[in-house]
Amino acid sequence: MGFLDMSAIKALNFIKHKTMLLPDIQREFVWEMSDIEKLFESIADGYPLGFCIFWKTTRKVLNEEQPNLYYFVTNFEHWKTKNEKGSDTYGEEADYYIVLDGQQRLTALNIALYGYYSEKKEEKVI
Repeated sequence: MGFLDMSAIKALNFIKHKTMLLPDIQREFVWEMSDIEKLFESIADGYPLGFCIFWKTTRKVLNEEQPNLYYFVTNFEHWKTKNEKGSDTYGEEADYYIVLDGQQRLTALNIALYGYYSEKKEEKVI
């Protein structure tokens, strides 16, 4: 087993194309907006994002083993968002990546760059 050098942008591209997934052993996204802001402050200050641990696998393995996998959150509503269940069958892509460590950081980047974060439930005005 070797190390894979992957940029955050490349990881986010895999997330966008649903070829980077989360196993059911991962907890839900729990970061607050202030945690996301701190991550971006660290990046702006030149600190590294840190290591993430991925399991590189194939569609053949996923289709045979049928693990419980989930997609990353892009639009986060604090009061209700849960990760969407992954596919029952995986298609064209040859390689898939399962995130074993780094999910909170990657989800925070995905939300901040490509989605939104909502802390309060909108009140209905009658």
